[in-house]
Amino acid sequence: DKLDLNGRAMRFAPMSAVVYRQAALLALKGEHDAAAKQLDRAVLAYPGDFEHFARIVAEIEANDPGTFGPLVKLVNRKMEILKSDVRTK
Repeated sequence: DKLDLNGRAMRFAPMSAVVYRQAALLALKGEHDAAAKQLDRAVLAYPGDFEHFARIVAEIEANDPGTFGPLVKLVNRKMEILKSDVRTK
């Protein structure tokens, strides 16, 4: 229900918190490919909020291991790609 509600909110008012939350909800549901695509969209639309989202996901995972394991891997991979892009510019 939360995924559906957040999806509707995202289409109505795509604020960064809602867009990033959609990736987290998809990951919780086990839809890892969809979560990865949503994360890519979120980073493209709201790059300045990515580090904040990464910290939140890491904190949740640290407090409740296994909750966001695959999403943490996606976030870390995306973080490395972004850092690599910055170093090459």
